[in-house]
Amino acid sequence: LLALVLLPVALLPAAAAERIIRFTSTIAASTDGSLRVTEVIEVEAEGREIRRGIFRDVPLLFKMDSGRIARAGFDLVSVQRNGTDEPHQVNSSDSGVRILIGQEDVLLPAGRHTYRIVYDTTRQIRFFAEADEIYWNATGNEWSLPIEQATARVVLPQGTSALDWT
Repeated sequence: LLALVLLPVALLPAAAAERIIRFTSTIAASTDGSLRVTEVIEVEAEGREIRRGIFRDVPLLFKMDSGRIARAGFDLVSVQRNGTDEPHQVNSSDSGVRILIGQEDVLLPAGRHTYRIVYDTTRQIRFFAEADEIYWNATGNEWSLPIEQATARVVLPQGTSALDWT
């Protein structure tokens, strides 16, 4: 009797864990101090936390050398899911912006989805006499899901090279 009860459960496909499979960020620096950021976020959605889409928080506050808090600029260029433009909205807060991707009344099908977010941000490069500095948190800290693989690639303006990185 126990075998008959457990057999249907054993035949069900194993549920994939909801997670961020890959987070790839390309940060292209410009000589004017702006960055063009392209993020490709591949997720496994199972309808628990990723039901209608994802959100991406981008912090925009930073501390200047004087100790004063300043705000970086932000301009969303494009948002796609699986190669197609995706509905989205940008909500500003005191600390930055939240990009909400997806539609409130549309549930995502379970499975893998790839999001591509492109945005420009200013005041992210600090200029010093001896060298300039990009300080960038490529994935952010707001994710409640595990990120299995994260890669960040920084592209510097032509004629420049990196002295050091961490």
